[in-house]
Amino acid sequence: MTQDSLAPPRLTLFGHFSMTLGGTTLTQFSYDKVKALWVYLLLNGQAVNRAGLAEMLWPDQGLSSGRTNLRHALHCLRQSLGDEADRALSVSRQSIELHCGDHWQLDVRRLEALLQGPVDIAIVDELLSLYRGDLVEELHLPQCGEFQRWLLKTRSEWRQRVIAYIEQALGTADVVSDQVLRQLVSRFSGYGPFHERRVRQLAEQGQSAAAHEEFNAYLELLALSGQQPEPEF
Repeated sequence: MTQDSLAPPRLTLFGHFSMTLGGTTLTQFSYDKVKALWVYLLLNGQAVNRAGLAEMLWPDQGLSSGRTNLRHALHCLRQSLGDEADRALSVSRQSIELHCGDHWQLDVRRLEALLQGPVDIAIVDELLSLYRGDLVEELHLPQCGEFQRWLLKTRSEWRQRVIAYIEQALGTADVVSDQVLRQLVSRFSGYGPFHERRVRQLAEQGQSAAAHEEFNAYLELLALSGQQPEPEF
């Protein structure tokens, strides 16, 4: 038995989806609705009605066909989870529940703990290592209106919470490492206050050329989306 096969299961939801079990990493399921089912069950954290899941993920196929498709997606999910399936999934005729035990390494679990903890600029590095992008940013199911609305809302809520924490942390520090500021303007490229903080700090440190370059890069980014910077910036 290899060292990798003894490693605890690991799941990454921020940025691109990734699940590592027994030394094998999975980034895609057989089809996207299996991934959607996994993400929805995990983030709900409680039993979810099967009829509701079928209607949400197969809205145009009727309840009977939707339930059949749900059974198939659940079968695919079980296969992907392997030996973890029986521990992680609780399935009845009426509902499905997914629970990843404490032995799982979940970026969403660790990030939640950080966001609920005290505000500390020293934490921002770890926070950014976890929040690598929006929640399962590659997942899009426009044909499933209810699910897509839930996904966009959930993505936005996580993004806003992370930004709010970082803004509070920045407010406690007179100087922030340029490495952190570069990460912030890269990770949240359209968010003006992080660009402004980097421009201001570079200027205060006498790096006028770098400050000017950062400001122009931000203006170009805004121009691509037809936006204008805030007047005070």
